[in-house]
Amino acid sequence: MIPDPAREAGLRRGWGKGFYAIELRRRGYTMAENVKARLLVSGRVQGVAFRWETLQAAQRCQVNGWVRNLADGRVEAVIEGSRQQVNDLIDWCRHGPPIARVDHLDIQWEEYSGSYAGFEIRH
Repeated sequence: MIPDPAREAGLRRGWGKGFYAIELRRRGYTMAENVKARLLVSGRVQGVAFRWETLQAAQRCQVNGWVRNLADGRVEAVIEGSRQQVNDLIDWCRHGPPIARVDHLDIQWEEYSGSYAGFEIRH
């Protein structure tokens, strides 16, 4: 698992995005580096167009990967792109479409593979 650079650098969440970007650059990180995240979204996320809306949001964020429903009622997504693009989609997934209710979002950082061309809904 690849750690979040902000956490690895010892930065606290309350310092704001602008501070993160400046401090991470100072410490040798770049927001343009390519990353991969696996998301597990819990709550009322099936039957509410969560996958379709995630596809639309992924295209707006210009990330690659996929999204699918799981048998246990969660939604799983794998996202690759620049750190900023992936974080933008993660932020969207924290609430999802208006009719959805996100109770929990689990994020696992993985090694970037570059193996996805575009974003798709998997069945």
